[in-house]
Amino acid sequence: MIKGLMNILGLTMLAVIFLASCSGQAKGPGEKAMGFEQLKATLSGKEPFLLVDVRTAEEYASGHIPGAFNVPVTEITEKIPTQDKNAFIILYCRSGNRSGAAEQALREKGYTNMVNFGAVSKWQDPLVTGAKP
Repeated sequence: MIKGLMNILGLTMLAVIFLASCSGQAKGPGEKAMGFEQLKATLSGKEPFLLVDVRTAEEYASGHIPGAFNVPVTEITEKIPTQDKNAFIILYCRSGNRSGAAEQALREKGYTNMVNFGAVSKWQDPLVTGAKP
């Protein structure tokens, strides 16, 4: 009986350690997190990706992350710059709300590999102004 309790206790401790190690990681579809350093590394890396600013054209022109395409959230399902539903897509906006809505809309269209970077203010380097990426 004591051996059985020890096994249960051991398994419980392993479960607690596993769950604690998962905190801060993705919690499911649409909940992957990406910080400034990760985005900066992605921008300078060799892996293909799309960086999409889902704000209005005026907001985009006033300052956007270098290399970002502008596709307003209201047009995201019609104007996404790839038909590859497995393409790595990073979305952002002013606060994270519109990029979350864009992510959901793309998931409903079958896109599977997206990250919501959230607010453009998380970008710590200079922004680019104008209408071009």
